Amino acid sequence: MSDAATSGRGVPHAGGPWEADLNPTHGRVTVYAPDEFPIPVCEVCDTVYEQANANLIAAAPELLEALEDARKAIAEHIGPERTARSERIARYDAAIRKARGG
Repeated sequence: MSDAATSGRGVPHAGGPWEADLNPTHGRVTVYAPDEFPIPVCEVCDTVYEQANANLIAAAPELLEALEDARKAIAEHIGPERTARSERIARYDAAIRKARGG
């Protein structure tokens, strides 16, 4: 069963990991949040890139968690003064805000 996660605005979203499933009958890929009864997160209908896009969407919860872990580890390693000046940390923070709806 997946746990609900929370966006930056406090809005719950389906916890990961998510899975992409090609449905050849409908010609689209559906991304599911695994649960006792899988929850459709989205459907991708671009005929050229649908599987690649669906795979990226399905990896989103794990990518966000990995980025947050990396950001924390780097910030701890370089210290607060360098963290405040780091362009890399600023990019991580922007991506995390965007993923969390901020």
